[in-house]
Amino acid sequence: MPSDLLQIPEGRQRAIERITPVLRDARTVAITTHVNADGDACGSAAAMTRLLKQLGIRAHVVNPTPWPALFAFLLGNDVEDRTALGAAALRNVDALLVLDVSGSMHRILSEMAQVGQRSLGVLQEQDQVGVQFFARSSRLAIELTDDKLAAARLLKDALLEDSLGAGSSVYEALLAAADVLSEAPEARGRRAVLMLTDNGGLSYQLPATDVLKELYQVNAVVNAIVPEKTKEPAAPKPGEYRNPDFEPHNIFQIAAQTGGEVVRADNSGRFREIIEHIRMRYSLHYRPLPAPPGSFRRVQVELASETRRKYPKAEVLARAGYFAP
Repeated sequence: MPSDLLQIPEGRQRAIERITPVLRDARTVAITTHVNADGDACGSAAAMTRLLKQLGIRAHVVNPTPWPALFAFLLGNDVEDRTALGAAALRNVDALLVLDVSGSMHRILSEMAQVGQRSLGVLQEQDQVGVQFFARSSRLAIELTDDKLAAARLLKDALLEDSLGAGSSVYEALLAAADVLSEAPEARGRRAVLMLTDNGGLSYQLPATDVLKELYQVNAVVNAIVPEKTKEPAAPKPGEYRNPDFEPHNIFQIAAQTGGEVVRADNSGRFREIIEHIRMRYSLHYRPLPAPPGSFRRVQVELASETRRKYPKAEVLARAGYFAP
């Protein structure tokens, strides 16, 4: 194996050096990770627990949701999972180690940075592009500009961004994007948001309906590129209780309701394709019927019968409606 694959990046090395004294001084450490831990999270938690034990430090796992049965084998006989104890599992703990294993978009984002200029080249000269980075929080990297080359360069900077916290606040990022569009001069053509996300995490006290309302106000269509195996969050089962303060992020719902699409891809091959789809869309205008201000009016767009027979596999993407002025 090439030696460079075993090298720890300088930024991570500094982070390790900062946290090591804290862990060495601790007698008992609790290790946790994100909600609904996946294989990466479970493997990292189990490995860290064993590493700390080798250093003579008592360690156990306490996660926000139960350890998945699929990964029970990772616990073995030497990793203690105290998740079932809840808050009690944190008593007498000297340090809480939180493992963030997100970064699921890094590989595809790296590839997109390489083809960014060519992909954005399908846009016309007057089309403008902005770039926004997000994780736990958001940052506008470049305001709307017709300089596509500058926007493409910033895709590479996204890989180095480390100031936005751990996790993914998808809905907060969409609100930030809507805010940027609301401040921009009124556009005569389409307004589109293209988000690269793993659709993970939970939204706290920010439901999708609130996000959709802001996106409708700025006439934005949301499109997304997600990893190949990303699934839409399952609807609650009959009788199942869910805390109303928390809602799984659902970029699939946001895209469908605004008239956009979600593309599953594990490489950059479809980046140009979705940019072309955005560019080829057109608008239908009509005079709305009288309605109480602020009420939501649903819209349904269908193909004419003859067109449907000619193109039986055609899919119509249209926003679900609008709020009456």
